[in-house]
Amino acid sequence: MKNTIKMLLSLPIGLVAMGIAKLVHPSWGINYLLIFGLMVFAVTFVISLLVKKSKN
Repeated sequence: MKNTIKMLLSLPIGLVAMGIAKLVHPSWGINYLLIFGLMVFAVTFVISLLVKKSKN
């Protein structure tokens, strides 16, 4: 359950990163934006999981 909450909190970070990437690189297509957003989402989700493990 807690991993689902972390995933839902990481999702807006990926979406905001996609928006910023679209502003900075307007020539990027939707494929590049999706890959970039998914990478940012995955990195923030993994970091949130690692922070929890390091506290234990």
